[in-house]
Amino acid sequence: MQIPVQVSKDGLKEWMILELQGELKCLPHITMGGRPLGDLHFNKQGVPVLLIGHHILHGAVQDLPKPVAVMRKVGADREGSEAHYLISAVVHKKVIFKNRPKPIVNAGVPRNGFAIENYDEALCIDHDLYKLYTLGSRFKGV
Repeated sequence: MQIPVQVSKDGLKEWMILELQGELKCLPHITMGGRPLGDLHFNKQGVPVLLIGHHILHGAVQDLPKPVAVMRKVGADREGSEAHYLISAVVHKKVIFKNRPKPIVNAGVPRNGFAIENYDEALCIDHDLYKLYTLGSRFKGV
């Protein structure tokens, strides 16, 4: 039996696979389907950075040993009709996030007189500058 495979009319797109270690959880009353997972960025060195909620993950890009085709089944809705597949994308690389996520701490809190101490691994977002930076071993706000 032959199964016809065609490239979609939109052309062949290139996708990447995201590989996460662990488990993603949502609140019990929220479903994950159709919701954005987070924000994926690449820094100046090309390192992928994934922001999910109040957590940040740093990853690495790896080439796949063999490309993977992303296909969509078309047809075969009725009995007797033949199915065929459209190739909508091809995957050559994957982004691996194998380290534990680090918490993101809001930089606005210390400005109100609170202090954050011993957060060596914490990361901070300054909402005024929209930049991500690491905190030192001791950070005290004024």
